Amino acid sequence: MRTNEPQPLTLPGLFVTGTDTGVGKTQITAALVGAAIAQGRRPAALKPVGSGAKRDAEGQWRHPDVEMLAQALGDPELDRSLICQWMLELPLAPCVAAREVGQPLEWPRLRQRLDQSLNSWRERGCDLAIVEGVGGLLCPLTDETTVADLAAWLDYPVLIVARRGLGTLNHTLMTVEAARLRGLRLAGLILNDPETPTDPLTARTNAEELSRRLPDLPIWGELDHHPAEADSMRAWSETINWFDLAASPRGR
Repeated sequence: MRTNEPQPLTLPGLFVTGTDTGVGKTQITAALVGAAIAQGRRPAALKPVGSGAKRDAEGQWRHPDVEMLAQALGDPELDRSLICQWMLELPLAPCVAAREVGQPLEWPRLRQRLDQSLNSWRERGCDLAIVEGVGGLLCPLTDETTVADLAAWLDYPVLIVARRGLGTLNHTLMTVEAARLRGLRLAGLILNDPETPTDPLTARTNAEELSRRLPDLPIWGELDHHPAEADSMRAWSETINWFDLAASPRGR
């Protein structure tokens, strides 16, 4: 019997989330994509929902995060719907942005579109999916779900991107607790300076305290704010075999 329910996923992957908006998730995701390519993999890059999109001169939706991921893939002509399955114009939480324009973001349709994109990536020979969430793990996604529900449905190991600065202990520990309560697999943490340099003492003590409180959760990177950030992030990302951290959904 045929249904419209998305079919089980088999492509191994990683899910990148953050402790907040603006922590550098897209920069990190793009760096992971570039590293996977440098390591001989054929990654797919996905950001299922993008708020704050604009139409270009040809009337096509464009989103800066999606453009960064397309650039990381090295394919400027790539169909953007393979990366982002739902673009929204207003820079708000996805369900709010969709509701404001009278086009509710529906959970079954989002899953169906995402599964179709993953199937298309598989057909292109991809062997790794790197999926970026929107906002933080509990950011409202549809009227009934959050980004955590998306991560649970994909069932990929979760990488958490956190700021290195003041306040990150609370945000990071809450994100880890929320993930574990939902049975999500955690691949580790990445501490990032997304905008301005962090005080060295704050950066050092935050990393030490997170390691003490989360001894089973590796910190894969402590990234400095740097004028040549793209180059330094690329060099860091290529030192880690991200494919080894990825996994297929369990029981499928």
